[in-house]
Amino acid sequence: MVVTTATDFAKRFGRYKKEAQREPVAIKSHGRVSGYFVSAESLGRNI
Repeated sequence: MVVTTATDFAKRFGRYKKEAQREPVAIKSHGRVSGYFVSAESLGRNI
């Protein structure tokens, strides 16, 4: 799983959008995971 900061995620959204097609992206804020970015396909399989 890719892990990044919220600031880096906002600055490099396009990069993480591509990464999310392969694996989930964990987004950290203040040192804690605040959310995950996943592809629509991955989300559809897990609902």
